[in-house]
Amino acid sequence: MINVWNLKPGSAIRIVKTFQDYHGKEFAEGTNLHVIRRDYLPYHNGHTIFFQEATMYLCDNDDTSAIVRNEADEYFILTEEPV
Repeated sequence: MINVWNLKPGSAIRIVKTFQDYHGKEFAEGTNLHVIRRDYLPYHNGHTIFFQEATMYLCDNDDTSAIVRNEADEYFILTEEPV
């Protein structure tokens, strides 16, 4: 199982269930994203994940926390690990 905390530069994911991030941006099922980096803002419990294709904003203490945890690979799967 992969979650947001495990995302490393150079890895890639595929969205398997359409969702919206904290700012309402939709990430559609079937979308492939390549990780550049992930930042964490402890004061806001916020994650900013920079992909080559888009930027995703998630939070540990709102409705997007389920995406952060990604239990049972519900929202995305790992398709490529960093070299």
